[in-house]
Amino acid sequence: MKSFKNMDKLIKRLLNSYTHIEIVNRLSIILDFPVIEEEREYLDPISFVIPKLNFKKQKLDEEEYNKIIEKLFFNEEISYQNKLRRMVLIYFLIEFNEIEKEKLEEYIWSGYDGEKLPEIHGFYQSILLDLPHSRYISKKELENKLKNKVLLELRGKSTVSENGVISLKTDPYKGLNIMNELISKKVLVTDEFEPVLDIILNISKKYINDLKSYDFFGQHHITINRIALCGVLISKFLLNYPEICLTVEVNSKMEEFFKKIEAEGIFLSSLKIIYNLYLGNEDDILDIVKEGTLYNRNNEFTDIISALNVLIDDEFVSISDDIKLKWLEILFNRLCISSFEDSYNAIFKLSDIIDKLSNEYIDKLSKYIIILLEKSLVYIDIGIYDNNEEVISKIIYKKAISELVNTLYNKDYEFDGKLKELILEWKSICEDENEFIEVRKPWLE
Repeated sequence: MKSFKNMDKLIKRLLNSYTHIEIVNRLSIILDFPVIEEEREYLDPISFVIPKLNFKKQKLDEEEYNKIIEKLFFNEEISYQNKLRRMVLIYFLIEFNEIEKEKLEEYIWSGYDGEKLPEIHGFYQSILLDLPHSRYISKKELENKLKNKVLLELRGKSTVSENGVISLKTDPYKGLNIMNELISKKVLVTDEFEPVLDIILNISKKYINDLKSYDFFGQHHITINRIALCGVLISKFLLNYPEICLTVEVNSKMEEFFKKIEAEGIFLSSLKIIYNLYLGNEDDILDIVKEGTLYNRNNEFTDIISALNVLIDDEFVSISDDIKLKWLEILFNRLCISSFEDSYNAIFKLSDIIDKLSNEYIDKLSKYIIILLEKSLVYIDIGIYDNNEEVISKIIYKKAISELVNTLYNKDYEFDGKLKELILEWKSICEDENEFIEVRKPWLE
């Protein structure tokens, strides 16, 4: 097994350097890599292929398609679960013929007894909604089974003692993630909001209590991320179910939740913003944006960018153009004064927002973009005394800027003057054949 040491990191970096089209063109080769059932230092390379949500499945020529299907369905040396994981990943990359769709459906569901839903290693069970299933179970029945399972599981794992102490039999993280998927797919219904809210709030209270007992950073950080996930679930419910009437009781529970997390130094800014907009308190959100953006809390900064990204094109919660512009100006101000280590996650998220903005916004934000791109030219130089962590951080930062500049370059906008000069300079840097492939990748897609 030692001969495979760090092999997974090398393969992951190689596959991450490819575009999705390039991966599809190499699928037959990738499937020739061995699968080791006892995974340690080596993982099946196909595990590192994560299909993008908006990726259009590719139609292969008959010869190439048949080669891939042969390796997928007729490799008897691979276990059921490893073979199934390969099938599912590739199902989201290429167009399956009807025969292969039925084979995949049979492979997933043939052992279904009407009770226990199939498990696919590496995926939450909500993935079953996006895979063939109609010959074995209706969509409505599948939705109900997934919903009932996750609600029962989370209710059973969260119990409150007589003295008000919440205890969990096991960590409900998996169940929360499945609930996240069900909310996004609108499987949960409006009438279930308050019961779901109670479950999430009870679980988050337990996580908050746990924070006081952890004395090492790793577990503390993980628990904060769990609390943040609880906030995301509530936010998604509010955004996906605009017809919910927030009662006095719900308002009271939400206010109590905010007080508890803020007492522990946790500020779920995106949830507070969405909640205030839902209540019609648009005037209050800029204060939340400023507080979460201008203080040195990087998680809050990226959280606020994520909130804006969601709200920009949300059909139910509208933000005035004036508020939107001020919000963006606050974000860019923070980026212009931040170190590169504090910036790259935010810049990745900002690229999605830039892609959605009208030319009018680009006009008004151009002075900030110029400052950011000029400053970044200084940050990217790798010195001979930089350690490994500094080098990796600079590469990731340059990759983030590469995506941002590529987004700007592809907009239907007539850039001129200093901004045009900087975009072209960055384009030249990112396309250099000696540049890291991670930096060049946005310009290859």
